[in-house]
Amino acid sequence: MSDAPERPALLRAMDAAFDGLSRVCMILAGTALVIMTAIFAWLVFGRYVLNDTPTWVEQVSLLLRMLLFPQVLAHRGHRRLRRRLHRLRWISALGTRMSLAATG
Repeated sequence: MSDAPERPALLRAMDAAFDGLSRVCMILAGTALVIMTAIFAWLVFGRYVLNDTPTWVEQVSLLLRMLLFPQVLAHRGHRRLRRRLHRLRWISALGTRMSLAATG
C-alpha cells in the first residue's frame, strides 16, 4: 500500500487534460516536421533537377518552425514540471516520515 495520499479528482482531471494536450502538441509538431522535410526535399529536387527553385518553400518552412518550436517547448515544460512535482512530493513525504520517526 502506498504512503502517498489520494489526489483530488480535480487534479487528476487536470493532469489527464494536460497529458492529452501535450500529446496533441507532439503529434502536431511531428506532423509539421515531416511536412517540413518533404517540402525541403521538393526544394532540392526543384533546384537541382528542374532548375527552377520553388520560392514558397522558405516561407512555409518558417511558418512551420514558428508552429513547431512552441509546441515542443510546451511538451518539454509539461514533462519537466511533472518530474519536479513528483520529486517535491517524494521529498516532502520523506521529510514527514523522518520527522515522525524522530519524534515517535
